[in-house]
Amino acid sequence: MRVLSFLGDWSRPGEPLYKSLAGAIEACVLRKELVPGERLPSERELAADLGISRTTVLRAFQHLKESGVVVGQRGSGTRVAGAPGAKVSLPKVVRSASRLAPGGQKASSGTVDLSITAPEAPEALAQIIVEQGAFLLSERDYHPQGLPQLRIMIASRYDNAGLPTIPEQIIITTGAQQAISLVAAAELSRGDRVLIEDPTYHGAIDAYSLAGARLVGVPMGRLGLCPIVTRHMVLSISPRLLHVTPNHQNPTGVVYTSDVRAELAEIADETGLTVLEDDTLSALWFDEEPPPPLASWSRKDRVVTVGSFSKTLWAGLRVGWLRVPRREVGRYVAIKVAADLGTGLLGQALLVSAGSTIDSLIRARVAHLRSARDIMSTLLRQHMPDWTFVPPGGGAFLWVDVGGLNTAAFQQLALRQGVLCTEGDLLSPTRSVLHHLRLAFDQPVESLELGVRRLAAARANSVRG
Repeated sequence: MRVLSFLGDWSRPGEPLYKSLAGAIEACVLRKELVPGERLPSERELAADLGISRTTVLRAFQHLKESGVVVGQRGSGTRVAGAPGAKVSLPKVVRSASRLAPGGQKASSGTVDLSITAPEAPEALAQIIVEQGAFLLSERDYHPQGLPQLRIMIASRYDNAGLPTIPEQIIITTGAQQAISLVAAAELSRGDRVLIEDPTYHGAIDAYSLAGARLVGVPMGRLGLCPIVTRHMVLSISPRLLHVTPNHQNPTGVVYTSDVRAELAEIADETGLTVLEDDTLSALWFDEEPPPPLASWSRKDRVVTVGSFSKTLWAGLRVGWLRVPRREVGRYVAIKVAADLGTGLLGQALLVSAGSTIDSLIRARVAHLRSARDIMSTLLRQHMPDWTFVPPGGGAFLWVDVGGLNTAAFQQLALRQGVLCTEGDLLSPTRSVLHHLRLAFDQPVESLELGVRRLAAARANSVRG
């Protein structure tokens, strides 16, 4: 049911429910997420999925009809005004799972947000800003490839991880999201195929969709992508790019084994395929350090690696990077210059000033995430024993199988209870992951407890419905 994916947290305090619902549907029409001639769900279906009375939906539809937003015909249902009964050509809109996107789910005041991981700034970073103010403001150049000191630091981290890297291979970006978008600009033309994990990070789906690529999902297995299946698909559909997340895959938490990494790199070497390795969560391991980056197995340097400090240190620190093959440095830097001339220097200089303290800050964040994972796992087993999941060995998400629940409808019920989560369907390039939720456990204990209690209340309502 498409409309459920667009509504977000539609109820507004102090306003009758039918008016809030009518306003939310009208907003979907104005944003062209619902198009002329498109049929809306029946009053009974929408009422059941939203957990409200049928009378409320009837009044909302009547309000929309009086406003000219929708039309109703006997035997044809309720449709968006403009071309009732016509064949609908659905718009190519970006359907982001992020609450940051226009029309996305929003966390209103008092809502427990389990849809996103956004670490707060450590106090140590604030102290560095105070102590190193002169250094932070001393640079006058754009530095389109990034501050040399920061690129040296990142290259050294790759060297230590078993992937020899020179600073010239590092391009600083505005977060991992821009890094993925730059790869799309560098490697793809409209209509090109991208082979991508299913499910995957919603930001990658957005970036490739905006580039006009055709996404081909490969189901995630217990060890990640199956090399045999991946090889067959590469040979049969000739994709331009393969997108993988070998460490603490978002959302499943899977860590690719060394053997799988080596086989995927071999496929790229043999076919000339470019691989984007999303490595943004690699530092957030709890018990066992992941294998070296996938790029270290590529003999022909076919892998572009993406990293970021936003998930490991602070969400407001919009500093990510690309590690690109040496032969591609000039081309990628030119694309970065065309995009924004260079990433802001304050965040980069802050990281340079933090220097050797970064590792201790990451260790503190890992300790918090490990504890939060264990707490949320215990709470879910207590309150929803029929929900199943595998506690991840790192990262920030639980990937939960909720059985036969319709997660598009469930997340609406959850919003009504005051908790925000992400339905698996929005993380799937094929929109085929129907019975999973992604829950971010990067929260204080009291928020996790309240959030799970509210999820349990929403589940109870869905069972009664």
